[in-house]
Amino acid sequence: MTMRNKTIRLASSALLLATLAGTAAAQTVTVQPPNLTGTQGNTSVRYGAQGPLVTLTAVGPSTVNSADQSGPGRNVSCDYVGTAHTGTEAVTVSLQGKVPGGTTYYTLLTSASITTEGTTTLSLGSNITTATNVGLNHVLPITWRVQVVLGTGTSPTTTATVSCVVSD
Repeated sequence: MTMRNKTIRLASSALLLATLAGTAAAQTVTVQPPNLTGTQGNTSVRYGAQGPLVTLTAVGPSTVNSADQSGPGRNVSCDYVGTAHTGTEAVTVSLQGKVPGGTTYYTLLTSASITTEGTTTLSLGSNITTATNVGLNHVLPITWRVQVVLGTGTSPTTTATVSCVVSD
C-alpha cells in the first residue's frame, strides 16, 4: 500500500521522566516528549523531535535517559551539543533500542568520550556507513532512546543538549 500526501502526527500524552542517577549541587535535566510530524510520499521524509530530547544544565556525574521514541523512519541522526562544563568532564552518548514488549534496552552505538565543548553526531540507519563511535548501518528499532552518561572526574558538571532527527 502506498501512502501519498498523508500527514502523520504522533504525540505522547503521558508525562515524561528522565532517569537520573547521581548527585550534583544544582542541576536541571529536561526530557522532551516525542512529537514527530511529517508527510509520507515518494521522497525522503524528515521527522524530528521538536526541541532537544535531553537538556542538561550544570549536571554532575549521572546517567540520563530520554523518553522512549517511536514512529515512522529508518534512520536517526542525533547531535550532542556541549556548551559549558566545569572540572574534568567525560561524557558518552548512546543510541539504544528497546526489546519489543519488554523493559530491556540494548546499546546500538556509543560515542567516544566527550571531554570538551562542541558537537558530536551519532547516526544510525540503513544508509549509514558503519564507523566506530559515529555511525552504524542498522535499521532504527521501533522503540529507541538516547542515553547520556556523565562520568566522574574532577568536580565535573556539564551543560548540553541532545537533539535527533528521524528520516526514511
